[in-house]
Amino acid sequence: MVGPAVSKGKQELLLNLIPTVLKKKGDDVVEELFDITRIKESLIDETSLSAEQLENVMIDVIRALVIYNLPVLSGPMIRELACAAMLSRGYIQQRLQYTRIGLPLADLEEMISDHSFDEKIVKHIRWEYDQVRLLIQKRVSDN
Repeated sequence: MVGPAVSKGKQELLLNLIPTVLKKKGDDVVEELFDITRIKESLIDETSLSAEQLENVMIDVIRALVIYNLPVLSGPMIRELACAAMLSRGYIQQRLQYTRIGLPLADLEEMISDHSFDEKIVKHIRWEYDQVRLLIQKRVSDN
């Protein structure tokens, strides 16, 4: 889970300190136990982190979860913690690869109040996507 040096008993203790994760299943929202392998798989699939960098990020996320003592988690919250861990370690390229594209809640609420909000949302998300892609390309060409 966290690494081969952590005993099963310590892993269970650690997981008891981490809140459950809210997840949407169909039309329902359910609580599930935190599973570090889901973060690991996501980071492997979506970034170019080395094995050592991956382990560092996972450890940082778990530490943050224990320190923050949150009552409950969501997927986006976990992604934010992983992004913060990558930023703090200087893994900028991988942080850009892991970017979540979307809208802040306040911006979305403002757009929803307008009758043509679908088009505005799509245009905004496409613009964000293009900007992130440009940043990734710039980082690659700079290195």
